[in-house]
Amino acid sequence: MIPSSSTASPWAQQNHRVLLVDDTPSIHEDFRKILMTATESTDFSDLENAVLGAADEPAAPPPDTFELAHAYQGEEALQMVQNSLDTDHPFAVAFVDMRMPPGWDGLETSKRLRECDPRIQIIICTAYSDHTWTRITEVLRPADNVLILKKPFDNIEALQLAHTLSTKWSLQRQVETRLDNLNTLARSRGDALAAAEQRFSAAFFGGARAYVIVSLPDGKVIQTNPAFNRLMGLTSPPADQKIEEVLGWHSGDKIQAALTQLSAGHTPDDFDIALPSGAGERRYLRLSGSPFIEAGLARCLFSIADISESRKLEQQLHRSQKMEAMGSLAAGIAHDFNNVLTVISGFTSVVQLDEQLSPTIRGQLDHVVNAAERAANLTRQLLVFSRRKTGDVTEFDPAATALGMKSMLNRLINESIQLNWHCPVGTCTIIADESGFEQVVMNLIVNARDAVIENGSIKIEIEPVEVQSAPRNKMAEPHQSGTYVRLKVADTGCGMSPEVISRIFEPFYTNKAPDQGTGLGLATVYGIVKRSHGWVNVTSEPDQGATFEVYFPMAGTNVVDSSAPLVPLTEVHDRNLRFLVVEDDPVVLDLLKFMLGHHRFELCLATDSPSALRQWQEQQGRFDVLLTDLVLPGGMNGRDLAETLRKDDPNIAVVIASGYDDNTVPSLALPVGPDPIFIAKPYNSASLLVAIESAVAANA
Repeated sequence: MIPSSSTASPWAQQNHRVLLVDDTPSIHEDFRKILMTATESTDFSDLENAVLGAADEPAAPPPDTFELAHAYQGEEALQMVQNSLDTDHPFAVAFVDMRMPPGWDGLETSKRLRECDPRIQIIICTAYSDHTWTRITEVLRPADNVLILKKPFDNIEALQLAHTLSTKWSLQRQVETRLDNLNTLARSRGDALAAAEQRFSAAFFGGARAYVIVSLPDGKVIQTNPAFNRLMGLTSPPADQKIEEVLGWHSGDKIQAALTQLSAGHTPDDFDIALPSGAGERRYLRLSGSPFIEAGLARCLFSIADISESRKLEQQLHRSQKMEAMGSLAAGIAHDFNNVLTVISGFTSVVQLDEQLSPTIRGQLDHVVNAAERAANLTRQLLVFSRRKTGDVTEFDPAATALGMKSMLNRLINESIQLNWHCPVGTCTIIADESGFEQVVMNLIVNARDAVIENGSIKIEIEPVEVQSAPRNKMAEPHQSGTYVRLKVADTGCGMSPEVISRIFEPFYTNKAPDQGTGLGLATVYGIVKRSHGWVNVTSEPDQGATFEVYFPMAGTNVVDSSAPLVPLTEVHDRNLRFLVVEDDPVVLDLLKFMLGHHRFELCLATDSPSALRQWQEQQGRFDVLLTDLVLPGGMNGRDLAETLRKDDPNIAVVIASGYDDNTVPSLALPVGPDPIFIAKPYNSASLLVAIESAVAANA
């Protein structure tokens, strides 16, 4: 047996099986001595080394080990060769005597052996031949596997022939094996290439995406698919035209820049081009180019997508955000101007309390009051604009409305992001502005899209839920238990920290890159939801995605605002009340000092939240009323300051003033005690006193 290639040494991996075909027994003995002596000598050397202790010396490579088989007639030899093939142990070399009576002679035997095993190497042994060399080569083709060994032969010559031809047999077998492997690999590669070409052909000619193949570097159109022809309105493929001619010369610069990169073997970034489409409108196409080689020639495959609808939606969203920005700017102007009007109206109202004023001066002060009132009306109009015009309030199915936006939203979302909808129709209705609801859905999904990098998902759910007790937080309107409709948008994006969550509804606040967000999308959501008497809950952690839950009162349910109603007012003019007054505008602070001092109230003044807390601690909380502006420096607004003080004294009355109106500011509800009384700037002495009376009465 020949050792397997996985365990045999490098010298034992050859085929050294030799078949001797001769009718003379002495010849068989001679060949045994010639071919087997080397093996026996090696065995004796191994025994000698073991006895004499020389086994550690480096061993020389062992000689070739021949396996000699004997046949005395041609018929017997043929059967042995056939058996060797059946058992997958073929002979490498056959020594064949020419004359072997009474059976086949050497030529016939060699012919039969060759027919049975074309690989076998044949050596014809003869003292004289009955056949010429020409005859031998005619019968035994090809002749390169046949040698003549003339008797009497030299032992070394026979041994060398055995070595050489067995090595030749092994090398030939290795070559055949490698050729078979190469042919198999070539067939496999060919099948894979054919399958790839078939897939490409199916995608190219049968797909909905437009494709065009151009030559490089000139950009001449070689082939287009039907989708491209439909996209460009072509009745037949363009002939002898360059790609910029087909798409329009006005896009030539971008296309030429891409062709230059492609010709250099680089893949350019995707780029957009605009095409006139009549009626003053434009179509927008996005091109993606990939270079390749075809028959040694440089080519480029352009994939073209019509992004006109997506671009239109983005422009509409941009215009909407610009309007929101203008509204926020208008609200800011109104807020600052209301501070000025507060000073004008306040001081004027105080001066008018002087009973010794002459009629002329009193009339002039009336003009000041009227002018301040007209200015206040202007600021109120600015605040109305900042909230934008409220649409028609109707009863509708929010699930049906959201599902009607699916196709539009799919165009806004990257293909690598999956939208999962769970919005059963017919389970609930709400009474709200339907266009505003659509804006909420779109802004939340766009916000989720920007948070998901790729290969993520966004889940949208709309369903009725029972709310037993919802937290009264800064992002939520006060509300009672009842049935609500919950819009839930959850993403697998980057998530947010608690610090970011606390600010996400502020106008112009964003943690995105400068070119990826305006900070108005979620601010718009907050305003729309608040006008619909709903609220928003947000849960998120960094790298864990985010979930926005928007609650709307369900139509037909008795869900009302739970803010405590005001108790009847009491007169506080003559009461000795102690005030903690917090206002960052020094002129307004002077006005409050003058107005409240006129009624002989005891005052402690502060300009920011830290100084207000110090006053509270120094006075050990001995205050009856907190009068504070909503927006304060120092890291804490007026509502948060009130919540902190209520922890020490649940009975302190709270009045919060702001240049924004009560429909614009976040919820002022407090977890302890009655809610604060809100007073919008500008105010005068009388309106301020009414607000104070209401707050004191609520805490009585």
